[in-house]
Amino acid sequence: MPLGSGNGSPSRSNIQHTPPTDSVTSVNHIHLIDDDNTENIYTTDKPSSGLLPPPTIGARVWAMYQGSRRSGTVLSVNDKRGIFKMRFDEFPTAQFDYSFSYNSSAWSYIGAPPPSTDSTITLFERIVNEPEPLFTIAKKFKSLIKFMLPPDWELTPEQILLMSYDDLSQFDIVAFMQSYREKMTKIVEQHKADETHWRTSTQRLQVEATKLLNLCGIPIPMDCSIEDFEEHIERYVTQVQKSC
Repeated sequence: MPLGSGNGSPSRSNIQHTPPTDSVTSVNHIHLIDDDNTENIYTTDKPSSGLLPPPTIGARVWAMYQGSRRSGTVLSVNDKRGIFKMRFDEFPTAQFDYSFSYNSSAWSYIGAPPPSTDSTITLFERIVNEPEPLFTIAKKFKSLIKFMLPPDWELTPEQILLMSYDDLSQFDIVAFMQSYREKMTKIVEQHKADETHWRTSTQRLQVEATKLLNLCGIPIPMDCSIEDFEEHIERYVTQVQKSC
């Protein structure tokens, strides 16, 4: 009897094969609100014996993305939430940046991983003792901008404090430094001009005073320096005080 012709036995053509689950879709997706935006975060845990040291900014890693293992660079880390954001070499724009859990099995280091931290140091201690690098860098960058802020720059110090990471990444540092250089050049040139004016005025007053003192019988050379002029005056004052 041919297969499938009786007793309800399934024929070969009726057997349905379930395709294997893709390596990316097998990873749990959870949506969390990050500091700047909403991101997909891969969270499938590694076995406890296979945990890798948490990555640092600039670390080179492999990660599963859109069904393929792709290389990239770590952009930021968040120890409080145990996640990091990376940018893929094949997709070097912000819209493709992706976040992964420290414990996710979807990523690994390119090459040897860095030495792991002391197991006695807890995550809480790391958070307290090591502020989030990206936040610290942004804070220092804002302080630098405020310190160098030209008087007529389009942003105020208050607005600089409110700048987001995206605002800082798009900040025109070339135009800012050019404006700062121009303002500093003007300040230096003005200082030199003021100094020249002061010296000219002082020399003119010295000449007039020397003429009057010579008429009064106090011999002071007309071409003496301001320091010599002061010494002559002090010497004359001392003589007058002694004679009184």
